[in-house]
Amino acid sequence: MFNTHRTYSLSTGVKNNTIAVISDPRRIKVIYHKTEVFEARLTPTGWTITLRNGGWDTVSTRIVINRALEQLCGTPTYLERRKNETYLVHNGLRESFVSGMTLKTRRQSGAA
Repeated sequence: MFNTHRTYSLSTGVKNNTIAVISDPRRIKVIYHKTEVFEARLTPTGWTITLRNGGWDTVSTRIVINRALEQLCGTPTYLERRKNETYLVHNGLRESFVSGMTLKTRRQSGAA
């Protein structure tokens, strides 16, 4: 179904055969259990990232998204769960996570 499918360890305990990473120089997608949980598109100013959970607000979905964010964002950016609600922490700010939300990162100096 996908051109690129890798089964590699994310050091998470997540079943590796359920993760597909598709990338080219201007776009990166992470598919987890048939849901595109992470999509990053390169713009002239940086990356525009869309996060989705497909209605599955699970620990493993957040882990997969967090590993992708960790690889791409220069600042600490992650999803966290507090008091039965999921939040996106980005640039020191915390906001409620909504599937389909987008965030922007600035292009790092020296980046292609």
